[in-house]
Amino acid sequence: MIRAAIYSLIIFVGAIAAVILLVQFDFLAKSQFCKPDDPCIQQWFAALSGWVGAIATLTTLFLLREQILQSGKQHAQSIRAEYRDDIRLAERVMNRCILLQYRAEEMIRIKEKAAHGSADMRSAYSDAQSAIKLLTLEFEKIDDLQAWDAKHMSGALYTLEPALDKLERLHTNFGGPGDILFGDPMYWSVSFNSFFTVALDVLSYARERQASAAELIKDLS
Repeated sequence: MIRAAIYSLIIFVGAIAAVILLVQFDFLAKSQFCKPDDPCIQQWFAALSGWVGAIATLTTLFLLREQILQSGKQHAQSIRAEYRDDIRLAERVMNRCILLQYRAEEMIRIKEKAAHGSADMRSAYSDAQSAIKLLTLEFEKIDDLQAWDAKHMSGALYTLEPALDKLERLHTNFGGPGDILFGDPMYWSVSFNSFFTVALDVLSYARERQASAAELIKDLS
C-alpha cells in the first residue's frame, strides 16, 4: 500500500510538472486544447486528477496481486519447512516402494515362465532363488517403511509383517538345491504358488505406500 501511494504521488507530480511546462511555453494557450478566456489549467488539473486516481487504483490492484502471490509462496515455503522431515520420509518411501514393486513384478514374471513351461525347472528354480535373495535385501532396509506405517498407515489393507513372514518361509522352500521340488510336481506347484503370493503381497503393499507418500507430497507442495 505504501508503494502504491508513492507511485501515485510520482505520477501526480509528473502530471503537474507536465502541465506547468506546457503553460510555461504557452503551448496550451496557443493550441486547440484551450479556448480563449477558459479556465484551461484548472480543467486540465481536474482531468489529470481523474486519470491519476485511475492509475493509482490499477497500481494498487497490481501490487495487491503481487502481495497475494508472494504470500502464497511464503505460505507454501513455511509448510514445506514445517513438514520437511515428513516430505523427505515420503520421498524415501516412494523410492523404496518403486524398488519393491520392481522386485515383485520380476518374481511374477518368473512364476509365469515356470507355470507356462517357458523355462526349465532348474532355471526357474535358480531365478526364484535369486529373486528371493534380492527381495530379502530390499526388506533389510525397512526403517523408513516402519516409520511411515506407524505415522500414516493406520488401517492399511496391507501390512509389512505378513509379507515378511511369507518371505521367510520361502527361504525354506527354495533354500536347498531343489531336488525335492524337481521330483514332486505337487510340491513344485505349491512352492511356486507361495512364491507368487509373496510377490502379490509385496506389490500391493508397495503400491499402497507409494500412493500414500505421493499424496502427502502433493498436499504439502
